[in-house]
Amino acid sequence: MLEKEIDRIELEKKYSPILQKMTIEQLSWLNHLVIDTIKTKEDSDYQKTMRTFKKGDTVSWFHNGTEYKGWVIKTNKKTINVTEKKTHRQWKIDPNFLTKG
Repeated sequence: MLEKEIDRIELEKKYSPILQKMTIEQLSWLNHLVIDTIKTKEDSDYQKTMRTFKKGDTVSWFHNGTEYKGWVIKTNKKTINVTEKKTHRQWKIDPNFLTKG
């Protein structure tokens, strides 16, 4: 059995009895709390990824099955501006699709 599956089973055993006792309003509130927590963690992870790229870094990425290479010219709030080496075309790319080097 996979470790994640074991974790899920253990969490279910631990929290299912508590959840069963909760009202719909309490469950709804808990759901919002969980979603907000997930968004906060995702935002934190995203910002860590954004900070790994600096102006001038050499990067590569794939688009429609083709690998492109270029360099970072600017970092924005949610995207990174990249200039492709061969054509000097500029792209705005999500940092999760970029590889350094």
